Amino acid sequence: MTAWTYLLILFGSTLTAFGGIWLKRGASAVVLDQGLWPMARTAAFNLQLLFGLICYILPIGIWIYLLRAHDLSKIQPLLAVVYVITPIFAIFFLHESVSLMRWGGIFFIIIGVALVSQS
Repeated sequence: MTAWTYLLILFGSTLTAFGGIWLKRGASAVVLDQGLWPMARTAAFNLQLLFGLICYILPIGIWIYLLRAHDLSKIQPLLAVVYVITPIFAIFFLHESVSLMRWGGIFFIIIGVALVSQS
């Protein structure tokens, strides 16, 4: 795989991670306790939810492009890098804390991504 492929995977994963951040922020403004219609109305006009959805949808185009050129069994595991990026973004943008146990799991994901990328 070329550097361009890895860059596309990183870009798509970064967009997906940002999508999670936007969805989390937008979800806090959605009204849940007043019924389905108020929930749908607040969600429909929530720009943060819209940005989150866009950040989830755009990587699909990248994914289709990558699938045309590479084995699914190689690139699918590489997308796990989103599980490394997301906690970092959650710390900086949502001020979440990530436990040592989670960092341990993230470390194993990094090892797995490295192994797959070398195969």
